[in-house]
Amino acid sequence: PVAPPQFVVRPRDQIVAQGRTVTFPCETKGNPQPAVFWQKEGSQNLLFPNQPLQPNSRYSVSPTGDLTIANIQRSDAGYYICQALTVAGSILAKAQLEVTDVLTDRPPPIILQGPINQTLAVDGTALLKCKATGDPLPVISWLKEGFTFLGRDPRTSIQDQGTLQIKTLRLSDTGTYTCVATSSSGETSWSAVLEVTESGGATVSKNYDINDLPGPPSKPQVTDVTKNSVTLSWQPGTPGSLPASAYIIEAFSQSVSNSWQTVANHVKTTLYTVRGLRPNTIYLFMVRAINSQGLSDPSPMSDPVRTQDISPPAQGVDHRQVQKELG
Repeated sequence: PVAPPQFVVRPRDQIVAQGRTVTFPCETKGNPQPAVFWQKEGSQNLLFPNQPLQPNSRYSVSPTGDLTIANIQRSDAGYYICQALTVAGSILAKAQLEVTDVLTDRPPPIILQGPINQTLAVDGTALLKCKATGDPLPVISWLKEGFTFLGRDPRTSIQDQGTLQIKTLRLSDTGTYTCVATSSSGETSWSAVLEVTESGGATVSKNYDINDLPGPPSKPQVTDVTKNSVTLSWQPGTPGSLPASAYIIEAFSQSVSNSWQTVANHVKTTLYTVRGLRPNTIYLFMVRAINSQGLSDPSPMSDPVRTQDISPPAQGVDHRQVQKELG
């Protein structure tokens, strides 16, 4: 039976740095199998699968209909239209390519493992961990109640990888400690409360076995975007000695702040809609798993995603013109 063309995979908007390569998928089905071709909005050129490549052409369309653009230039920005055509009808889908400076791929430092709240005994030793990564590599500093305190007291030192050690604890060491990871691309902080007691606390910080913590979830995939929300899905990581009980989601947007923000807590599912986002703004997301022992390392970052604008541009292509060109 004749079946009109349908999309199996639609192209989605993408944000890519200059010089990178991007692929827009466009998979269709129908009977007969639709002819798929691409066009940049405002250009007369049609791009077909298996077209012999012009020398130094950066555009190609795969046999399944995916459009790939190599070594992206600013002039490539715009809307790309995938069209599928058969005797039974035609459909089209449109996706935006946004070209950015290289900087958007350089989010602020990421704290892999931060300090945890703990209660310790007088004369014990506190270890507040802070392990960070990023490009460029961040520098780690520590604050107590928001102020720098290192260097004044020989009992405190920063060990390799940024862990803060406080020896021969006193009651006055009680307080909120914040690890700050700073680089030219921003700063990220993580706080924990240390309570020092005369009786009942442990004498040394529990040395967490990384195996007690859940493994990082998979890279979050964007499944839906509106002007104020982004829906993400991910796979759980390997469980630690105890499985993950929930997830937290962190987001970064250059136009909102220079650090990662927690945008959702106590998420019980692996599909979640982050709300309250700004329209027409680029975001990156990471997910962490939580169990009773603490937080996992973060997942890989999502691809950058831009929330929708308040008034979407009108879609339209002249189908008669296309059919004429296809002969």
